[in-house]
Amino acid sequence: MILGAIEGFILNIPTEYKWGFVKLPFTRKHWYAVRQIGSHFYNLDSKLKAPEVIGEQKELIDYLKEQIQCKDKELLIVVSAECAKQDKWYSTTHLNDTDYHAAEVLTEDTCNSA
Repeated sequence: MILGAIEGFILNIPTEYKWGFVKLPFTRKHWYAVRQIGSHFYNLDSKLKAPEVIGEQKELIDYLKEQIQCKDKELLIVVSAECAKQDKWYSTTHLNDTDYHAAEVLTEDTCNSA
C-alpha cells in the first residue's frame, strides 16, 4: 500500500443505539478515523477512552480487511486533493516488494460488498 500518499482512513460502521443503559432494537452508523502516528496506526474512535494501537502496516491491512467483511461497513481512503488528481494512492508505479496496492489488498478474500 502506498501509505505515504494516504493521509488516513475513515470507517463507517453500524453501532447499537442506546438510551441510557437500554439497548434499542436498531442500529445507527458511526464514523471513526484510522491514522498513522509515528510508525504505528491507531483507531481514533471518539467512543474509546484513548486511541487504540492497531499496529504497523501488516496489522493495519488485517484490521481493515476484517472491518470491511460486511456490506454494512464502509471504508473511505483519505488523500490530499493533489494526490487524488494524480491517482498516487492507487498507482502501482512506485511499488516495491514490501508495498501493497490499496484496492487489491483490501478486496482480497472479502465478501462481495463494495
